Amino acid sequence: MREEALSMMETGRGTEEAPLRPALRVLMGVDRQSALGLRQALLAAGLDPVPALTADDLGRYAAEGRGQVAVVASTFRGISPQHLEELRSLGLPVLVLAPESEIGRFAGRGFVAIPVGSEPSLVVETLVALAEGKLEVSQVPAPPLAEDEEEEEGRGLFVAVTGLKGGSGKTTLTLSLGYACAQEGVKACALSLDPVASDFQPYLGLQVAWGIGAAVGASDLEQAVARELRSVSKGFDVLCGPYRPQGMRAVSEEIAQRVVSFLRRRYAAVIVDVGNYPTEHRAAMWAIEAAEKLLVAVTPELPAIYRAQVAMSMLSALRGNRWAGLVICRYRGGRHHWRAREVEEELGLPVVGTIPEDEAACARALDKLVPVTAVGGRAAGAVRKLARQVVVAEVKGR
Repeated sequence: MREEALSMMETGRGTEEAPLRPALRVLMGVDRQSALGLRQALLAAGLDPVPALTADDLGRYAAEGRGQVAVVASTFRGISPQHLEELRSLGLPVLVLAPESEIGRFAGRGFVAIPVGSEPSLVVETLVALAEGKLEVSQVPAPPLAEDEEEEEGRGLFVAVTGLKGGSGKTTLTLSLGYACAQEGVKACALSLDPVASDFQPYLGLQVAWGIGAAVGASDLEQAVARELRSVSKGFDVLCGPYRPQGMRAVSEEIAQRVVSFLRRRYAAVIVDVGNYPTEHRAAMWAIEAAEKLLVAVTPELPAIYRAQVAMSMLSALRGNRWAGLVICRYRGGRHHWRAREVEEELGLPVVGTIPEDEAACARALDKLVPVTAVGGRAAGAVRKLARQVVVAEVKGR
């Protein structure tokens, strides 16, 4: 017994000399048929498998930081190029298991891909090398332009709507402007490029998961985008943004340019909600800089105007001499709300519209899941006037 105890002590000393490393956590998005064998191989190699049941679970686990590397089969339940881009945008190395005929397509998008029927040992070896940075991953090439995309300008008017803080009314303004344009006989489309999350879905009661995110990795961008368009009224459609912020991270500046170019060939006016300025999202920044007209939604309270001053100086430098105007939203009057002339003097841009606060109309719009201009009222009248002056007159004058 004493010899056995001494032997165990010697063994214990040996293990202390080689400190254990934390197991590499591997997110698994593979079919049930091959999941068992791969899971056993990962465990045998000292890795920690984290299986997911669906593609949405995979994205959620990645956002929660449950994995350090991911292995995903191209046939996994609900998987799409958007999901893979989400994982990559979160800084997660991704190994794709794909049929041999599709490996080149995934490699062309910058993913490491191996045949779907590979031995589990090869999958484990590749995962470890990928996690340790030993595999070179090519950069995603910019998608080639179609012949009709090579034109410098599209036909439709490109309007961007931004705000300088949350709750300034930019989403309400974007949707109401688009609806008002349709009322005036101008075919319009509203697009969400808000980097935080698209508010179009809850505002209009739409069940849209991807929206513009469907263009990521699409072999036919126009077909993918056309499937995601939703009609709000005759002459007014919307293209939502991804419902989760992770999805928007996968939408690059190049993707945004191509989508807007496609929409401008299809609609007389394209109105884009770009979220709050300043932003680090390149697609939103491109829209702010490139739009033919920029509307800045502000609220007239004193603290909001003071906070806007620094952002406005940067915004003016970014836009240069390109058209930009302020829209005062939720105006109630009184000594606590600044008038248009005072806002112009303080922020250095012309006020092109003032939208009065209309709680009754907003409540009706929320109940019916429609833009404010669809229910009438003081705010609807002010938006229609703004639409005629800023958008409709420009479109019909071309």
